[in-house]
Amino acid sequence: MFDAALNARITEACHAAGTPRLAFVFGSVARGRPRPDSDIDIAIDLGRPLTVDDKLLLVDALAAASGRPVDLIDLRRAGVPLMGEILSSGVRVAGDVAAHGALTARHLTDVADFMPAYQRLMDQRLAALSSR
Repeated sequence: MFDAALNARITEACHAAGTPRLAFVFGSVARGRPRPDSDIDIAIDLGRPLTVDDKLLLVDALAAASGRPVDLIDLRRAGVPLMGEILSSGVRVAGDVAAHGALTARHLTDVADFMPAYQRLMDQRLAALSSR
């Protein structure tokens, strides 16, 4: 996991465009294994879709806080596979347990609804590629 000072800077920077309902750092920085050229992966929910201005403000603030390029994800628009990665490996830096729990519950419902069709599609693609 990343250090407390970076966590505090990231948490503060997440407020650049409003008060976040939830924000997570995920990926190599959250796992405590960033490379020198790694970006920082941050997923955020401001309680509304992120506008272009929101994204610009957040990316600037988060890059200044972390010293890294920023890969910013709008939690309201993240697909099921990416949401699974965020929830399984992410570190919550803003928001409360109730909002985190609600997002997890929604994700589990989405997995039950979406992943069987996704897996069938991937199996079909793999079969088509292997028959070439």
